[in-house]
Amino acid sequence: MPNRPADDTAIRPQNVDPHRTHVPSRGRGGGSREGFREILEGELKVTIHARERMNKDGVDMSRDQEDRMQVALDRVAKRGGRQSLVLLDDLAMIVNVESRTLITVVPGERRGEGVFTDIDSAVIAD
Repeated sequence: MPNRPADDTAIRPQNVDPHRTHVPSRGRGGGSREGFREILEGELKVTIHARERMNKDGVDMSRDQEDRMQVALDRVAKRGGRQSLVLLDDLAMIVNVESRTLITVVPGERRGEGVFTDIDSAVIAD
């Protein structure tokens, strides 16, 4: 048997998921609007894919929109949703409800055929 520490947790970072990251703060909104990145940084995990989409498409969200999204996630969680399509104004977002992780963001002008797969629920954030 190779020489290994008795506790191999010492050689691996704890609570680190290399596939998920927070979006860096650099809000683009002015006045009373905050950037989507600033709003979500502490409240919702964001995948690298979603972060890249938001940066590419210039997605910003107001505090009101973020609040409506959180309420919608609470509603779908109560009904047992795990992977949900969240429709919010002109945005379609896929969110892992249990881990509160934003998987992808699709603005209205980029929806293409409007087909979303691998979801078990949908919620309108109104």
